[in-house]
Amino acid sequence: MQAGPQGLDHPVTAPVAVSGASPSALGRPPRVAVIGAGGIGSEHLRALAAGAGGALVAVCDSSEGAARAAADEAADRGPRPEVFRDAVAMLETADLDVVHVTTPPASHVPLAREALRRGVHVLVEKPLAASPEELEELLGLARANGVHLLEDYNYLFNSQVRTLLAWRDEGRLGDVVHVDVTVALDVLTGGGPLVQGTAPHFALGLPAGLVSDFLPHLASLAHAFTGPATGVATAWAKRHPSRLAVDEMRSLVTGSSATASLAFSASAQPDVFSVVVEGTRMRARADLYGTGVVRSELRGAPGPLVPLLNGLDSGRREAVGAVGGLLRKISGGPGAYEGLWGLVGAFHAALRDGTPPPVSLQDVAEVNALVSEIERSAPR
Repeated sequence: MQAGPQGLDHPVTAPVAVSGASPSALGRPPRVAVIGAGGIGSEHLRALAAGAGGALVAVCDSSEGAARAAADEAADRGPRPEVFRDAVAMLETADLDVVHVTTPPASHVPLAREALRRGVHVLVEKPLAASPEELEELLGLARANGVHLLEDYNYLFNSQVRTLLAWRDEGRLGDVVHVDVTVALDVLTGGGPLVQGTAPHFALGLPAGLVSDFLPHLASLAHAFTGPATGVATAWAKRHPSRLAVDEMRSLVTGSSATASLAFSASAQPDVFSVVVEGTRMRARADLYGTGVVRSELRGAPGPLVPLLNGLDSGRREAVGAVGGLLRKISGGPGAYEGLWGLVGAFHAALRDGTPPPVSLQDVAEVNALVSEIERSAPR
């Protein structure tokens, strides 16, 4: 029998198994409320306006002006949603099937808790919870009330990642051996609240600062190909003068079926968000910032011709992907939020039809177990 990947220095505590039974089908588009009308909340509202399968019936924001502006915009495309400033009041009075929690991270747990207690499905922005204890409380509420709790792993629904997953499922990758997920963003040059001043920034309250805001994306992408983590070793660094304790992270993860490396850098340039999957028959790289998927694979050709054929194929795919990325950005469609629109649509369709959700409670538990283990070693 072939040996699997060996554990690293710090084993990941295995999450409790979570049942994934689906509630009964609604048989109609779910009635949706969005809590948080600014920032990422506006992208959720755009997805709903574009026909992502749900009926927007309420918008809630602590700023009544922001909530009213969102409701006015929604009214241009359909019925005007109700406006609320208080989320609890909304949950008590509005007839809702699902809420999208798109507020700053510190409010995710209390808002999700209130909705789950009332038997309302929840899609919450990342990071979902600041501790394993809070996460387990929310998972327990979802199980007890027979509802879904999804964290926004929207990059799993980008077309490039869907291509990689399809190649995996079709066997074209062979056995997945290793996955590399890298984010490099120049977010600390040029000043701003993370570098200077006293203005609060939500990242300063997260366990690993700014890195924590990206970890659910990194971890969910790795998890999709390697399964639950069994061990992790992480290195941290600080390169920029800022209010953050760290701005660089490199993790090596042992999964149940393969290994993965996760990286975040505020210094490496140019900006990139890439997923590289190495299999026994193919190596493929997805650029999530818009240039598509390139691959290098075994081919039915003489050995010396294989690099040439792979190079020609990669060049063609790079060109087609670059043009497609540009068209997406100027088309007025989802643009960089393609995956979010896909996730929202898939979630609402699952509620309508009574099928399993696109992200299960078990997925949420396993991804967060990895995130928590990485954060555990972060300098404070």
